[in-house]
Amino acid sequence: MKVDYISINNTKIANSIRKYDQLAGIRGIVQTNARSSRRKIFSQFVITQDLSYLEMTAADAVYSLYRQGVKKFTVRKVLLLMAADENISLPAFRRQRMDQIIHKLSQMKIYIDCRQEASDTNKMQKRYEGIFLPVKAEGKGYVFLEDAQMPLYAYGEAKKQMITVPVRLLAYEPDEGKEKESRLINSDENILLKVYLIHELEIVRNKKNKVTEKTFRIKDPSDSGVLSAMEIERSSFSEESYMNKIREVYRKTELLFGYWRRVGYLRDYRADKETYSFYVSQDMLCHDPSKLF
Repeated sequence: MKVDYISINNTKIANSIRKYDQLAGIRGIVQTNARSSRRKIFSQFVITQDLSYLEMTAADAVYSLYRQGVKKFTVRKVLLLMAADENISLPAFRRQRMDQIIHKLSQMKIYIDCRQEASDTNKMQKRYEGIFLPVKAEGKGYVFLEDAQMPLYAYGEAKKQMITVPVRLLAYEPDEGKEKESRLINSDENILLKVYLIHELEIVRNKKNKVTEKTFRIKDPSDSGVLSAMEIERSSFSEESYMNKIREVYRKTELLFGYWRRVGYLRDYRADKETYSFYVSQDMLCHDPSKLF
């Protein structure tokens, strides 16, 4: 079965799990309506293990398979969807890492108490709880457990806060005639860069959000969203090698923005090589990415 779209959970709970460490076993509290609202609405959650950005991206990919009717899947299928690359390399170490991630997601649990939100709409449950991703190993792959709800994703669907975009947006293609110098391999870092940028751009594109522009400041330590999502830690580099990494990420981001402009997802963007930043506003984005391919 062909899977054409990938879904990203954009709830404040999911984004907190992506962003913060040391959440396991403690009660997380998020305000789920606008911070300027007179009546503040809060929801609470508990997860039994911390998740990295890569693990959350894998969870989104597994959910995307489920949402589009897949009953059984392999590690390769998950990674293929994350990378949008039919020919992606899957050496033993990478297969083992993805197996470990899916096993972790199938063993941990999440509890969401959203009774305040549920009181505002009869389409929501007061609680969503259970195994984070209810799947089990079978043969050389995995199957979804029958009648099992994916709590975080059921919550996201009820709130209509799932971002869904064509997989082909992640299928980077170099500019014609520049294949050699514009190649972008599907390493974990590059997969995370693509997913992070699409996630943030979709928040800007959606006119229901109050966010109408975004500046991606790759070098700015006060705005480490890009590097954090790519799981790049400043402490792992010397000063010189860190700056080389900044330049590398800037180059990759420019390649991706150039690709998205060629396919019509971005009408335009502003790049500033002096500050290693990119600017995109709502009017620079297409109205409906589902119509691009």
